[in-house]
Amino acid sequence: LALLKLHRPIKLGRYVVPICLPARNSTFTRTLSLVRLSTVSGWGRLLEFGSSARFLQRLVVPKVHPQECRLHTQLNITKNMMCAGRRRGGQDACEGDSGGPLVTRYKKTWFLTGVVSWGMGCAKENMYGIYTKVSNFLDWIDKIMATG
Repeated sequence: LALLKLHRPIKLGRYVVPICLPARNSTFTRTLSLVRLSTVSGWGRLLEFGSSARFLQRLVVPKVHPQECRLHTQLNITKNMMCAGRRRGGQDACEGDSGGPLVTRYKKTWFLTGVVSWGMGCAKENMYGIYTKVSNFLDWIDKIMATG
């Protein structure tokens, strides 16, 4: 994860809106983790060896339980990671999407739940996308923001 300190405020508008961070409350974090679908967006490749997107892309992906992710990918998925995607493949974040948001909607509010991290290829069968689990870094985010 990275945080940027800006010299001036960003102009909010139709296409530039803030995102909520998950609450530190463990009950809420658990509730948010139970929401099955999330949305990933980015400007990355449209196919594994294809060109990058000309327009911002978004894709609804199901979150995957860590045990299922480990079983199918044979990867060491840590507590700071989360998996999303379809086991049959076909749709996924891809090269160039890293650092982009994985957002989850709960009661009409969008929360940043993950950050695109990596994957083995793009949209391959039994290879989910791997995301940084934002809720595990809230204390760090608060600490950095406080020293701003």
